[in-house]
Amino acid sequence: MIEEAQGLHPFRYRITATLKALSPLHVGTGELARDILPEREEDGKKVSSMLALTMRDGADAFYLPGSTLKNLLRRAEPDEVLARCLFGEILGPDSGRMGSVLVWGARCIYAEPPSEAPYAKELDTKGLKGAFVAARTRIDRKLGVSAEGLLFFQEMIPAGSTFRLKLLVVGDDAESAKVRAGAVLAILRRLEAGSTLGKGQADGLGRVSVRSGSYCCLARTIGADGTFRTTRANHLISREKPEPARDTATKRRKIVLRCDGPFMVVDSSRKREERAAAARDRAHLKAQRLKEKLPLILGSSVMGALRSRAAWLAATRLWPDQWPTDPPDKLCRTRDDAGGLTAVQRLFGVTGFRGLLVLELLEVPGAVETWDTLTSVKLDRFSGAPVDGGLFTSAVFVNVTLALTLALHDRSVLTVDNKEHREVGKPTADDEELAEALLKDIRDNGLMLGHATNRGFGWFDWVTDAP
Repeated sequence: MIEEAQGLHPFRYRITATLKALSPLHVGTGELARDILPEREEDGKKVSSMLALTMRDGADAFYLPGSTLKNLLRRAEPDEVLARCLFGEILGPDSGRMGSVLVWGARCIYAEPPSEAPYAKELDTKGLKGAFVAARTRIDRKLGVSAEGLLFFQEMIPAGSTFRLKLLVVGDDAESAKVRAGAVLAILRRLEAGSTLGKGQADGLGRVSVRSGSYCCLARTIGADGTFRTTRANHLISREKPEPARDTATKRRKIVLRCDGPFMVVDSSRKREERAAAARDRAHLKAQRLKEKLPLILGSSVMGALRSRAAWLAATRLWPDQWPTDPPDKLCRTRDDAGGLTAVQRLFGVTGFRGLLVLELLEVPGAVETWDTLTSVKLDRFSGAPVDGGLFTSAVFVNVTLALTLALHDRSVLTVDNKEHREVGKPTADDEELAEALLKDIRDNGLMLGHATNRGFGWFDWVTDAP
């Protein structure tokens, strides 16, 4: 293959590897689709659902942009000077340079089939194959329930999907190109431990890792005739464990919760007419799931419940005289704005300020038992008595174990040109006190998640924890 490269970066390394999604992820296009999802009814009126689309290539395969991947790689390099050399720096009055690593966008080479996930079949009929829909809503912090009219939807890439990474490392001499290629391979080794990209990173979404043993490194050198000579350079892949990326977590706790009774997050993809037709043989309400024995629990649901609990603790136990019952969210555009945030807002974030308390990993270990005919009765809201003929059934999960890894991060340690940045990202004494109070409250009282918690569904008890 002949390329136009007369003396320009004659020494190059092409590196490929496989990136795997460990949790559902969403890398959006900024587009919203109205006609993808079925209309839903609210107060007797049909309402169109807005769906935030994830990025795809021309063949409708999931796609991760090069800029997203470049940021992922850069964050995994602990040496700021080397990071600027490899990935460049923004043009300014006294700075600016192009990096020596070029990053291709990554196309999905395998999409994990979300066979039972919400709206998976509807998306498939629309040509959006392999995806499912996550329905999210804002939580009313005074009542701890879903806020009315604030449901929104995101197209999600399932966990288990894999992407092909393609990188090009360039240099003007053999030694510098070799050193840079070795540094990039070390970054990929660090990413085997996992990192995050896309939307909802603080809520446990977008967790990815580079698969060990998936690397391929090719050295390419321009010959006298202008053609490239290609040789394998896998010997550059060091077997030694690389220096870990900078960890901003000051405290990290893995906790295990268990719900012995029924648990469900209602699958909103089931249409009303489908529920009525299935009522004789199957449940009116069905828990959302990825597979038959695997419930779909999104980190945003867990963090929403934690935030509601933290707001209650702050207002009633820690600072009852000075803390507003429902601290309003606000845009955070300046450091002064960030300095005025409450501890709840700092831990869980507002627009412009990423929360310091991060759900790093959410796991449902093993298969879960199901209960497909749990019978309930509707109650009259005025009298509290059972409604005649108001029996309905639910398909729920029982004996659900949930493993969470929570971390409190300090983002004030970033240093550029010997100057500290993001000072407001350092957890305050109030932040740490609220985080500890929240964990203690979960240990003492458990955590309620999902549908019908007022009827005993979704009561998770603290089982164990580990450093």
